[in-house]
Amino acid sequence: MTARPTPYPGAERFLPERRTLAALREAAAGCRGCPLYRDATQTVFGEGRRAARVLLVGEQPGDASSSG
Repeated sequence: MTARPTPYPGAERFLPERRTLAALREAAAGCRGCPLYRDATQTVFGEGRRAARVLLVGEQPGDASSSG
């Protein structure tokens, strides 16, 4: 069985050449590598020690809770 091509290119192509925190923050805001961006209204970019390795955690919280 052949895998179907995905309409999303993946995040790698959105990574900046120089991977500074500022450049990564900007890249995250403009990333269209997966469908999570479609309903997102803002990029929440964390903060931490400059000497730390970069840790990326993806989440898309909803703006409305469902009950039922």
